[in-house]
Amino acid sequence: MDSGKLRRAVVLAQYLNFTRAADALNITQSALSRSIQSLEAECQLRLFDRNRSSVAVTAVGREFLRRAQSMLRSEAELRAMIESSARGAGGTIALGLSPLLSGTILAPLVAAFLDQPDFHARVTIDAPRELLAMVSDETLELCVCRRMTRGGLALFVETPVARVGMAMVVRPDHPLLQLREVSPSHVLAFPRVQSRPAEDQYGDPGGFWAGAEPNVTIEDYRALRQIAETTDAVWVTTRLAARDALSSGKLVCVPDSRLPNLPTLDLAAYYLSRRTLSPLAERLLDRLIILGREVSDGSTPDRSDRG
Repeated sequence: MDSGKLRRAVVLAQYLNFTRAADALNITQSALSRSIQSLEAECQLRLFDRNRSSVAVTAVGREFLRRAQSMLRSEAELRAMIESSARGAGGTIALGLSPLLSGTILAPLVAAFLDQPDFHARVTIDAPRELLAMVSDETLELCVCRRMTRGGLALFVETPVARVGMAMVVRPDHPLLQLREVSPSHVLAFPRVQSRPAEDQYGDPGGFWAGAEPNVTIEDYRALRQIAETTDAVWVTTRLAARDALSSGKLVCVPDSRLPNLPTLDLAAYYLSRRTLSPLAERLLDRLIILGREVSDGSTPDRSDRG
């Protein structure tokens, strides 16, 4: 059904006068009359009773026009959604992040889109394997996590996002800071806390946790920070995760010069290679790369280097 005809009928019902309704629509009175006649013929319904002096909406016309107004509103909302989505300004996205990223760049990421009235994000926080499984079954459109090196990645497009350095974070008066060199045995003499099993989250940095379980494994970064600030625990993490505490001086890193080389953690975005990203997901990914560069300890490739 022609939405233009519906719109003209709704305006006529508002004015109940062909001359004023035609002026409001910026068309001639005869064009409006032909449009109403055509609509009534198409519907086989009498929508308006009219004579030389008056126009009235019929009983069936009132119900018809009520539904027509609803259709026109839905059409307007659909057009607005299409325009907003095409610009990448609005829409709905299912996004997955690792706990490290949820506690560091999630807030500035979504802040860039919250002024868009049609923006909706459902964010899932989980481990890399679980996030990739959700991308695979299309529960998530996009996820960002530690760069994976194992099999099964042919299904995904991989985009580098950030490279962050590992660190051993302790309180400023920690005994480890008095040593000129720090060996694994020195570290293992103290309680260790971290957010995930190390091999799952970071890999194995120089054997510093090989053969020994951490004393506390918890996803709560705030709790890990508080434990490290108030005890002799060594927080095995990234500089990114501990950034606020390091900036405030409440925690410090064991100097790299006293440690064997610690690895870096590469973060990457993944989505299905057989799927086209929505315009919103494209914009989110571009924003993620910008934020990733801001927090990286080393250079990160741009999107032209996608795998």
